[in-house]
Amino acid sequence: MFAFVTDSSAPRIAVLDAETGALVDALTLPIVPYGIAVDPDSGRIYTSDFDTRLAIVDPASEATELVTVGRRPVGVALAASLGRVFVANQLDATVSAVELDTLAVTDVAVGAAPTGIAFDAVRGVVYVANQVGAGGTLGGTVSVIDAETLSVSAIAVGGSPFGVAVNPVSGTVYVTSATVAGELLAIDPQTQVVQSVAIGSRPFGVAVTPDGAKVYVANAGSGTLTAIDSATLQAKTVSVGAGPFGVSANLSGSRVFVANRSAGTVSLIAPSTDTVVGVVAVGGAPVAFGTTVGPSN
Repeated sequence: MFAFVTDSSAPRIAVLDAETGALVDALTLPIVPYGIAVDPDSGRIYTSDFDTRLAIVDPASEATELVTVGRRPVGVALAASLGRVFVANQLDATVSAVELDTLAVTDVAVGAAPTGIAFDAVRGVVYVANQVGAGGTLGGTVSVIDAETLSVSAIAVGGSPFGVAVNPVSGTVYVTSATVAGELLAIDPQTQVVQSVAIGSRPFGVAVTPDGAKVYVANAGSGTLTAIDSATLQAKTVSVGAGPFGVSANLSGSRVFVANRSAGTVSLIAPSTDTVVGVVAVGGAPVAFGTTVGPSN
């Protein structure tokens, strides 16, 4: 297994061993990548370019297909079982649903300034974090898209929603509110009850371990990672590199990867102790905003 880390300053993706964290390769792309989703079965990479394109990359051959989506695509979520990939277009207030077989694109209207996006495979829905409320003020929402019919509803959450992840066991939806104070919103999708957890400043990326036991949030403003027990919502702060942005757990749950955008490094976290067990220099401005771990193919 490998961890794929997008570099928001250059047309490349760093490839790390998902267990040891060793830097083993770098993929060269025709775009500068930003958001990312990786198919854990095929290893195919889907990455946005923060402009108007989605790149579909075969990591073995580096063959790349480009698809035009909306303006400033940020988060990417793969619904492989439905043959679709979803892209949040921040400037258009849309999500592009891309058919994997034909690459046809359907744009779905969501809230203002959508950024993070996640697919719940159990419930067949896509969650989208919309940063901005009515009139361009704080007070964002989470859009809920039926991944098959593309119908849309919304959950009002307030704050400035940015990253989103789904607990694969409980179905709880976790949304970062990227304010200076920073908070994580834990949402019950059935009752729409929202619980708030105080975390670090300017939280962006959020990830859940495969067993659903822990939630991790990258706090760019404070240079920390918050580790949260999903059952109790008790939080622990871990110092990482400067400007942590994206975070992802490997498929075994033995490692969590934190992309430190300002430091040009990736911090390796052991969930068993919630401590830093390694730091890998990858250079550039690593973002890895999304689900980043898959096979090498």
